[in-house]
Amino acid sequence: MITKRNKKPVLMLRLANERGSFVVEAEAHVTVVMPEVTEEGERMRRVYDLKLVRDNQPWFVLSWNVMHEIDESSPLYGLDADTMKQRGIRLSINVMGFDSSVGQTVHGTASYTAEEILFGHRYVDATTPMPDGRLIIDHAKFDLVEPQP
Repeated sequence: MITKRNKKPVLMLRLANERGSFVVEAEAHVTVVMPEVTEEGERMRRVYDLKLVRDNQPWFVLSWNVMHEIDESSPLYGLDADTMKQRGIRLSINVMGFDSSVGQTVHGTASYTAEEILFGHRYVDATTPMPDGRLIIDHAKFDLVEPQP
């Protein structure tokens, strides 16, 4: 989704660790694919890396909001939902980390079309505090969003 965080527009992707184990040194990489036409008239797809607010997580246990601030240096700057759809923009995220319980590198990937990107919404809080201070995730709420006030 594209939402506001501290009054700035951000692309936000919420990730969950459903493995039941710690994933350490997790890294996220987000790209945007934009069809473009060169000055010579050649059609091509350009891939842009998006600078993330935080691209790593030392302990990926519950969830992680991967965020990209949309400022003047962002390839998404100035684009609205209609423009993204017209241009055929696609987002891709790759996440890798080390699963300490099995001793192996694990990874996940997802991609999203412009039609799947929500504007002006925010994620519903999917965490519940336990009496001992731990947080648990209600996976039934994980994908829920609401309009941003």
